[in-house]
Amino acid sequence: MNGVRLLKGVTNGILLLSACLVIALALIVSVGRETIDSLDSYRSQVNRYASELLGLELHSEGLRGEWHQLTPQVTATGLAIYGPGQQQPAITLDRVTLDLDLIQSALSRQLVWRELKVGGVHLTAKEDASGAWSIAGLSFNGGGGDINELLDVLLYSAHLEIQLVSLSLDFFSGTNAVLEGHNILLENSGDFHRLLAAVSLAGDDHSAELVAEGRGDHRDLENFEGLGYLKLKRINFSGSLSALAKGWFPKIVERIGDIQTDIDGELWVSTESGGGANLVGRLSAAEIPLNWLEDVAPLTHFKTDITGWYTPGKDWGLRFQGLDFDWGDLQIEPLSFNFLQKVGAQWGTGSLAVSQINLALLDDILVKTQLVSEPILTAVQQLQPAGNLRNLHLDLSLENDQPDVRMNANLDNISSSSWRGAPASRQVNGYIEVHNASGFVELDSPNGFALHYPQVFDQFMEHSAIKGQVAWRWDAENRAVKVNSGPLDIGGEEGLGRAYLYLDLPLGQPDKKPEMYLSVGVRNTHSRYKDRYLPRNLNGGLLNWIDSSVGDVAVPEVGFVWRGPLSGGGGNLRSVQLYLNAVDGDLKFQQNWPALKQLNALVTLDGGELDGEIISASLGNAKVQHSELQVRPLSDGNGVQLLIQGDVAADVGDAVDVLAQSPLKPRVAGLAGWELSGDSRIDLDLSIPLTGNASGGSYKVDTRINKGLMSLPNTDIAFEQLQGVLKYRDGKGLFSSGIAGQFWGEPVT
Repeated sequence: MNGVRLLKGVTNGILLLSACLVIALALIVSVGRETIDSLDSYRSQVNRYASELLGLELHSEGLRGEWHQLTPQVTATGLAIYGPGQQQPAITLDRVTLDLDLIQSALSRQLVWRELKVGGVHLTAKEDASGAWSIAGLSFNGGGGDINELLDVLLYSAHLEIQLVSLSLDFFSGTNAVLEGHNILLENSGDFHRLLAAVSLAGDDHSAELVAEGRGDHRDLENFEGLGYLKLKRINFSGSLSALAKGWFPKIVERIGDIQTDIDGELWVSTESGGGANLVGRLSAAEIPLNWLEDVAPLTHFKTDITGWYTPGKDWGLRFQGLDFDWGDLQIEPLSFNFLQKVGAQWGTGSLAVSQINLALLDDILVKTQLVSEPILTAVQQLQPAGNLRNLHLDLSLENDQPDVRMNANLDNISSSSWRGAPASRQVNGYIEVHNASGFVELDSPNGFALHYPQVFDQFMEHSAIKGQVAWRWDAENRAVKVNSGPLDIGGEEGLGRAYLYLDLPLGQPDKKPEMYLSVGVRNTHSRYKDRYLPRNLNGGLLNWIDSSVGDVAVPEVGFVWRGPLSGGGGNLRSVQLYLNAVDGDLKFQQNWPALKQLNALVTLDGGELDGEIISASLGNAKVQHSELQVRPLSDGNGVQLLIQGDVAADVGDAVDVLAQSPLKPRVAGLAGWELSGDSRIDLDLSIPLTGNASGGSYKVDTRINKGLMSLPNTDIAFEQLQGVLKYRDGKGLFSSGIAGQFWGEPVT
């Protein structure tokens, strides 16, 4: 009985409570319907309540209410939310509509809505010096002006629709970009959140679709998990995207102008503890037009993989891997490059890394696109670079008045033409490092290397290998590039040696000539490499004589020095010196004389004067024991002459044979039928013009005969024990002032 009475009591209580709730709800609805039309008259109270709820100051321009069955709907227009002490609103909303849940509001004793619909939302995010972002004074870190209260309102709504969100991003650098989201749908269930939106940069039509999901408490970023998917459909390089790039490359962006193209891209974004984010995806486009150029083919078949990151308070960056495209007939190797930029007050510090750059292709691209200034374009066209820069890394800082630039890369078979006095080069391998107006190249070319000074040498100075460092710096005071090297080790079949180089290259100063100091020392080389050390601005007659006279000569040692201007200024302002040790060589010192064989000599060249000390050589069957050879300009300045002072030991017959093969042949023709023998020593003092017409020279020949024999074959006629000097002089011919001997046993003179 007691149980039945208790059950009846509980049932009656529930029924009574239900009746009271129904009556109360009916009363609320009845009162609400009568008062909702005059909701705008309570706007100041509503604004104050909403401000307390959000912890932020809120103003609205109008309130409107209406009923849909048992659901009241409230619409506020012209909303503005202010941060503490701010005169300008942090957030403005064109319109907000709330569908209130009366039952849940009554049970929880606070406003609860079923749906929240928002019209246009406009807000400005500002970056501070540390790289942290805030919504115009509203922080994400708690305290006064905490935006988390507003986020609570959004993320605790089961269903939120926003027609437009316009987010203005004010970077610390002064750059501004506007990101827009259209037709935004936010769904929340407990700690799970999903966002759908069409997004674009300002001025572009819905260029991407965004799906984002998050799980966790937005106040606890360390444990909040977020994932996003962005589907790109179109890119527009004008507007906000152009503004972001202009901070780094203003002139290039201005030149490029507006580029629009369809693009197929998928990007996946994930958050990490501390508020950072990572990105991975791919991009492709069938065609990218180059609108700023006429009659230039577009880029086609563009594709790349992309990754990226954002680290709060530190930096952000993108990596493009396997970037590939076609451009007309150009063959382009796929490449990868990274871009990094620091945030906040360090926005002007960043870096760029590229896997490889084909310099010949870059030359073509710069010429076709005209992306650089005319002086740079002119220099590139004159240099005609080729080869590859690999693993290029560029660090750039714009924090000071003058940009700070650092660059390094590996050199792969680089070649270039001469530019403003600097030598042409090919097969350059090694490493390059540049810091602003100075830098160095660490040469390491084991399979060949060549330099060419077109104003000095006719041919490249070839080397099988080279290793060493060449540095340069810009001398602002003298407006010149200064180039200097450490020891440059060279070697190969042309010999092993070492070189030192110094260049002074004035720019924009026609009255000043580029100057060079070049010192080269090589061991165990050969005369076939002589052209590398013979400047073409030497005396033409001397060069012709060297070219026609020097045969195969082993050169154990050679030294070369150039000091002075590379062009102009006259020979008196420069010094060209050459030293070589010649071994076992051939020298055809004059076309009408027999060649010197098995030549061993020391040769020096100073300007237009050549000096040779012949240590030993063969002249026919005669032996040259010690001689001096000189090449000097003629007194009239029209050519050069060869001067020889020599000491020759030979059999008398061999000595006459030598003279018979020289311009003195007519003078010894009378001895043609005689057999000659005996010891002799010949003193030569010759002056031979090295011109097409060799007339005008002088010949002095003294032959000292010891125990000579002169006989006619097949007869008893013979002069024996000949002693004396047989001389030749121009104008007198062959003569002797006193030769003594025996004829048939009787003395004769």
